[in-house]
Amino acid sequence: MLYSVVVVHYLDAMEREFEFRRKNLLLAVGILFVLTGFLGWRNAGLQSILPYVWWIGGLIWIYRYWSFYRNGFLKVNEQMIQLNFANFRGIQQYRIVDIEDILITSKHYCLILKTRGKIKIDKGNFDNNSIQEVDNIFISIRDKIK
Repeated sequence: MLYSVVVVHYLDAMEREFEFRRKNLLLAVGILFVLTGFLGWRNAGLQSILPYVWWIGGLIWIYRYWSFYRNGFLKVNEQMIQLNFANFRGIQQYRIVDIEDILITSKHYCLILKTRGKIKIDKGNFDNNSIQEVDNIFISIRDKIK
C-alpha cells in the first residue's frame, strides 16, 4: 500500500495551499494495463498491435498518477481559489467575487459560480488531518460571500 503525505504550506495570514494526496487507483489501473499488455504479448506475440495499445494506455495512466502527485493542489487566498487537478486544463483560477455559493457536503465541496457553473472538489483528495481546516476556510469564504 502506498501512503500519501499532505503538506500544508502557510504562505501568509490568508493564503493556504493544500496538496492533493495520491490517487492510488490511477497507479493501480496503469499497472494493470501494463500487465495486460505483457500477457497479450506472451499469448499473441508482437504481431498483434493490442499489447502496444495496452502498454501505451498503462503508461498514460501511470503518467496521470505522477502528474497528479506532483502538481495537484488547492490554493486559497483573499481574492481567488486556484485548483490544479493535474489534467489537460491545467490551473483553474476562480475569483471569490465570481462565486455565488459554496455547498459543503460529506463527500465534496461544490463551488457554485455566478455563471451557472459548478466545480466539485472531492474531500477524498485531502488528508484526514487537513479536511477540517479546508472546511473552515470554505465556511469563512461562504460567510464573506453572504
